Amino acid sequence: MRLTTDFVSSFDDQFFQAQRSFNDLMDGVPTEVSQATGDGAYDAKNCWDWTEENQVRGVFPPKKNAKIQVHGNTKEKATQRDRLLRLRRKLGKKQWKKKTKYSRRSIAETAMYRFKTLLGADLNSRWVGNQIAEAIIKCKILNLMPTPAVL
Repeated sequence: MRLTTDFVSSFDDQFFQAQRSFNDLMDGVPTEVSQATGDGAYDAKNCWDWTEENQVRGVFPPKKNAKIQVHGNTKEKATQRDRLLRLRRKLGKKQWKKKTKYSRRSIAETAMYRFKTLLGADLNSRWVGNQIAEAIIKCKILNLMPTPAVL
């Protein structure tokens, strides 16, 4: 069987592009990062390696077939992913999301959706200085509007 629809190839490309661009994206953040939260696409080795190297707490939901890499009967230190996977198995999905504050990801996504829907996804100015001013003005407009409760 061969799947060749545009949707499947587009979805796969987006999935793998997210994993590949994670390190560049996170290295480009100009401030201290304490937690990196993403959807299941970021449950990948390079994403977890980056969080370990940079001492950042990673919160990426494990895939359905996720396996613990370092078991308790070895002297090797458990990875952050293994600890998170054990916590999810122990608490269940709903309590895991609450404990890890995973729902903050959806709040950020909702804010970007509101921004793009109400104010447009594009900047109209040609020059970078004006684009920065335009983005700041749009953010101030969005901040004046009522927002959903923040966790």
